Amino acid sequence: MTYKTPAQQAIFASFTVDEQTITQAELEQHIIQQGEVVAPEEFTVIEISCYDYELYVGDKLIASITYDHDDFVTQRWVVVI
Repeated sequence: MTYKTPAQQAIFASFTVDEQTITQAELEQHIIQQGEVVAPEEFTVIEISCYDYELYVGDKLIASITYDHDDFVTQRWVVVI
């Protein structure tokens, strides 16, 4: 039966964390690159009030997000594209 000392376990545990951190960073970088390919333009969010937002790409309005006080049971936030 193989037995690992606490020092060996600590070494292997730190290696696993480092490997996981590197893999997570690579995944995040891949997601960023794919997002830039799909939507290379940056968008701007303008907060009109805490209940109303507008999203722009360049100077074009592409979406409006509004909180609907009247229909709060089924649909609180309304997104118009």
